[in-house]
Amino acid sequence: MSINKSSFLYFVKRIALTTIFGVMLSTLAVAGTNAAGFSFLDSVKDFFGMQPSQERALPEPLAPAETLTNARSGHTATLLADGKVLFTGGDETGSAEIYDLVTGQFVPTGNLGTARSGHTATLLADGRVLIAGGTSGGTANGTVDAAALGSTEIYDALTGTFTAGPELNAQRSGHTATVLADGRIVFIGGDANGTAEIFDPKKGRGRLIKSTMLTSRANHSGALLANGKILIVGGSGGAAGSTSAELFDTATLRFSATHNEMRGTRVRPNLRVLADGKVQVIGGDEAGSMEMFNVGGEYFTAYARLVSDESDISKTLRANTRAALFHTSAADVGSRVVGSVDEMLDRGLYSLTEMPQHILVAGGTNGSGSALRSVVILAASSAAVTTDKTDYSPGQTVFITGSGWLAGETVQLTLHRDNGTPDTILSATVDADGNFTNSDYVVQNSDLGVAFLLTAVGQTSGLMAQTTFTDGNLKIAVSPSTHSVTTGTLFTVDQFSALDCTGSFTTTSVSVNAGSQSTIGGTGVSTRVTAPALDDQSSNFSAWFNTGGFATSGSSFCVNGTNTASSLVTAVYGGANHIGFTNAPISAPVNTCNPIGLETLDASNVHTNPFQAVDVALSSSGGTGTFYSNSG
Repeated sequence: MSINKSSFLYFVKRIALTTIFGVMLSTLAVAGTNAAGFSFLDSVKDFFGMQPSQERALPEPLAPAETLTNARSGHTATLLADGKVLFTGGDETGSAEIYDLVTGQFVPTGNLGTARSGHTATLLADGRVLIAGGTSGGTANGTVDAAALGSTEIYDALTGTFTAGPELNAQRSGHTATVLADGRIVFIGGDANGTAEIFDPKKGRGRLIKSTMLTSRANHSGALLANGKILIVGGSGGAAGSTSAELFDTATLRFSATHNEMRGTRVRPNLRVLADGKVQVIGGDEAGSMEMFNVGGEYFTAYARLVSDESDISKTLRANTRAALFHTSAADVGSRVVGSVDEMLDRGLYSLTEMPQHILVAGGTNGSGSALRSVVILAASSAAVTTDKTDYSPGQTVFITGSGWLAGETVQLTLHRDNGTPDTILSATVDADGNFTNSDYVVQNSDLGVAFLLTAVGQTSGLMAQTTFTDGNLKIAVSPSTHSVTTGTLFTVDQFSALDCTGSFTTTSVSVNAGSQSTIGGTGVSTRVTAPALDDQSSNFSAWFNTGGFATSGSSFCVNGTNTASSLVTAVYGGANHIGFTNAPISAPVNTCNPIGLETLDASNVHTNPFQAVDVALSSSGGTGTFYSNSG
């Protein structure tokens, strides 16, 4: 089958954008033909490269869905226990409506007690929905301001009514609500002070947490990790977005920083926690990008853009990374030219609901500032693909695994590099359980510093999944940050032709300035970094910090490739370290113990890096040593 693409795009713009956009499959029956004489459904299949034999088995075609009953922006969409979707707020009247997949219709339900936007809506264990916070009046700005609400409401799906709920401990708008394994809900941010609170639905009340966020934020995103921490990324008090992120430990009830910031400036990105624990941070930026969060190392890596031309749109709409295609604010509408389909994607402050067979994208605000009624319906995908690491060194094998695919089909694996070199094409056969593995690719020397976009496509089912990984760059810093304040400290970098810093090598140098990081590049199979004996302040080299599994010898360490599992290595300066007392030495009677305060100091008696280890020997008898023990 062949079809004129411009005719198809025109047809999508005129028909699909005013009702719904049924992608890929016979999920929706839409009457009409395009200029070439093909049905809309055939046009969609052809545009996305789908042949009739490649169709995935789905329910019988449905009648076209209607648009929302009211234009909404900054609203919520909650998948209920019966499979219907509840839309609340995002308009000035505080209306709510239910979407029924079976009938394809949106039906009004009870009104909110208070019109609001920028709120959260959380499905409780008993089937009710907790509506919390937001901005009063449904103005859809989702920012921290005087109109933020501390009230909550509870929706009863059986009666279709809203009733007043307990007050929050802080007024919030643009916050997050994360459900813990025990059913409690953690509300984070959306207020000027960066507070958080834990709400217990069983008790009907919450409590404010003493620890506050490192950065106050709204319009961020949050995801519960397998280790019990909550990852909080992006957001801001307005629409500009942020690259910052932090973690909230639900065990210690404390916030901590991630080891680096995101590369993308993001507002309300989509967070997908993979089965192996890694997190995909998708969209919410102007570039249509995603990056990975490495949970073990608590750092971001493997940044890649998902769309380089119009043909990439069709691919990404079929994958669970599709949120990267939707615009986030009016400011970025002109930053990505994606043809007529741009009108469908031009929406921020929209809702994206994952249903068992469908993805429902609804409402939002377009680039002209108008709230939308339009709805986009996409086919859901159970397919997933991942790699065993986020970061690799040259010579390492990339182990690719997939799940949720059609048994017996062949999956094509495309490795797209961000440096313009040709794609690498691999394949795998799916087993009876819907899984596959592939270990055919070994990272090359030429992959140094390259980010890979891995796209998997089922050749029979048409299912698609994406992820990213990288052969990233090593970075060097100097501690204390007060050092390297003038000319910078010069490090020697040797690039070797063989692993483990053996064979022939070439030598370059890298300067590290105060408070900054310098990237170690090059094309060596392995790299040796050597710190100078003195930094630019004439302080002595003391030790390396955060070298991970790298082979360290004196002032040098060796790494095969530039593995970013320890992406930032710090050279600690300050001379010989020693123990010092923070209070005077104390004599104590036998069998008693008085506290003694200690600290690590450099040769100039200045506090050293808090992570610097110092060995201490204890003696069981009196003497001239620093420590005494009367237990013998």
